[in-house]
Amino acid sequence: MEKDLDSVKLDDSILVLLKFVRLLTLESHKNSPDEIQKLRDAGWVDAQIAEAVLVVGMFSMFNRVADAFGLPDPGYFEKEKTGNAIVPATRSSE
Repeated sequence: MEKDLDSVKLDDSILVLLKFVRLLTLESHKNSPDEIQKLRDAGWVDAQIAEAVLVVGMFSMFNRVADAFGLPDPGYFEKEKTGNAIVPATRSSE
């Protein structure tokens, strides 16, 4: 998986959104009104920004709950690789 967002070819607005999501995921305490303005300047409207924040927050919460209860990794990616996925994942490149 690519970790350096600057080395992949993405639309600039998507890249700004992904960098914001990374910030929220790894260093949410560093978020500021300037970060939100970067999203607006890239063409995102407040409802879309709110949705991104909510999705990041929900995934964070689900992961913490799973970790707290010691739930095992369901191995969805491995199941897909072996052809045993219940529903194959779709990718934007398909």
